[in-house]
Amino acid sequence: MVADNSPDIRGTVEDNRGLLKKIQIIVPGFSGYREKEDLRAADELLRSQVSGIFSEVLSSLDSMRQQLSICFKTANLMALASTISTLQTIQGDILHAQQGYSGISPSIRINDHSLDKIYEFDYGFVKSGKEMKDSISSAGDACSMGDQILSELLSKIRVSATQCRNSWSQRMNEIENIKVS
Repeated sequence: MVADNSPDIRGTVEDNRGLLKKIQIIVPGFSGYREKEDLRAADELLRSQVSGIFSEVLSSLDSMRQQLSICFKTANLMALASTISTLQTIQGDILHAQQGYSGISPSIRINDHSLDKIYEFDYGFVKSGKEMKDSISSAGDACSMGDQILSELLSKIRVSATQCRNSWSQRMNEIENIKVS
């Protein structure tokens, strides 16, 4: 379960079931399908939020890049471009990831426990995105920052982005569980 006091979208999706979905949940043989579909819907909503947070971070980093170009502070532009590229990649992966299929004969079956673990991974991306966003917003104007301070800020964000990418790989392994070693 989600560790802090943030809302858990899974509960919201369950609470907002309409009459048809409530009937489906009590039909033997169909209830498992309905529950998995609700978990997938919650995860899709969460991933959409993650993408929105990452968009804000990317927008801030792009503004920082423009500021640095205007004030001719070029020492950190390559590091900034690399960080932006990493975040764009992970944002696209998160937003456009397949949810899986819970029909009669899916290629890869995902049980409830795995869906919950996937949700927890995705919730971690929310926290990471908010931390990156807070770091950037507390930094102030890029032109007034010293090169070393800016370098440290970008390094912190890049480390967080790399951790997100590694968590994404772990998440995918959880889903597929087919990695050949």
